[in-house]
Amino acid sequence: MDRIVIGHIEQEMTVPTPDMDLDQKLFVQVDQAKCTGCCICMEYCPTAAIYGETGLAHTIVHPEPCLHCGMCLTHCPQGAFHEKFSWLPEVEKRLEDSSQIMIAMPAPSIRYTLGEAFGLPPGRNLQEKMLAAIARLGFDHCWDTEFAADVTIWEEGGEFLHKLKNGMALPLLSSCCPSWVRYMETFQPALVDLCSTVKSPIAINGRLAKTYGAQRYGYDPENMYTVAIMPCLSKKYEALMPALENNGLRDIDAVLTVREFAWLLQKRNIDVNNMPHGIADTLMGESACGTLFGIGGGVMETLARYVHKALCGKELQNQATRRLDRASGIAELSFECCGQTLRMAAVRGADKFAAICEQILKGQSPWHFIEFMACPGGCINGGGQPLLPSLRNTVLLGRGSAQ
Repeated sequence: MDRIVIGHIEQEMTVPTPDMDLDQKLFVQVDQAKCTGCCICMEYCPTAAIYGETGLAHTIVHPEPCLHCGMCLTHCPQGAFHEKFSWLPEVEKRLEDSSQIMIAMPAPSIRYTLGEAFGLPPGRNLQEKMLAAIARLGFDHCWDTEFAADVTIWEEGGEFLHKLKNGMALPLLSSCCPSWVRYMETFQPALVDLCSTVKSPIAINGRLAKTYGAQRYGYDPENMYTVAIMPCLSKKYEALMPALENNGLRDIDAVLTVREFAWLLQKRNIDVNNMPHGIADTLMGESACGTLFGIGGGVMETLARYVHKALCGKELQNQATRRLDRASGIAELSFECCGQTLRMAAVRGADKFAAICEQILKGQSPWHFIEFMACPGGCINGGGQPLLPSLRNTVLLGRGSAQ
């Protein structure tokens, strides 16, 4: 199939469908005509899913070990990797259909990275301008995934406290990152019982939209179309999972990466630089700590705040000790509460998963809770984000023209 270039990455316009066999589908693949066999992709693949000899074109033969994290795609200096699926054609069609209730659901990290696609410095917060751009596109609501992240912590915090108070097996393992969950189920199934039973924020948001949101606004859920705007490719994989369906309705109808969302804005001549300040939706449009989910360690930090307040009755301020071991990629947080020391950790990068999992299986984990994020630094560096300027320049130089 022909490809178009979106955010310097080539992409097919095949719309994925829920009846796909996810175990047999790859969301990224290598264009062997462009691959020089430099093996940089293999350095970033945490599960050795990529095959090839140095100097020869590489490929991904078997989909089973691929985590759909997209690190190969965002680090290939030749631009040889491309995306296989996109909901863009369907989203564009739905936006033109006046009978559809269009719901945008941006992830916490999106407002801090979208500006890079419009020439702004990394990290610029475009919260209000993003809201205005979403409305300009034709969405009826922006029910922010930051709100759903708060809900995630309410549920996960309750689960953690229940296990802690009843002497149940710990550590509790996070469940927000679909690449981590896929890794655990594929390579470490013995840890499944330790993983949180709470759905990720994207899954919670979709279900709330077509139940609570529909009831509050009097919408027919069958006329609602939910579009998650996400930092990674693995959210496309997650959105298609059978569990994200309720009474025949998909919780998430479409997923756009930041690159795809920016491309759609640019196609419609919407420049976020020049947008006025939008207003957050009063229903599922505001949050307390959900924005922290956008960085590695954010789930850990938010859970610690919740647990400390629940157990000690006051905010976690300077009582916590925080430490980051850059060599291992592990961030730690510990605090005293009700006569006990609670220790939590955040694992930043799927290449660190194996060592931590082995430690847990041997009963040597010192932590009560562990957050796992497949992308180094967390969602802010996800495989669906705008390319780093250094890599973007390298890819463009290799193509010989700007995209």
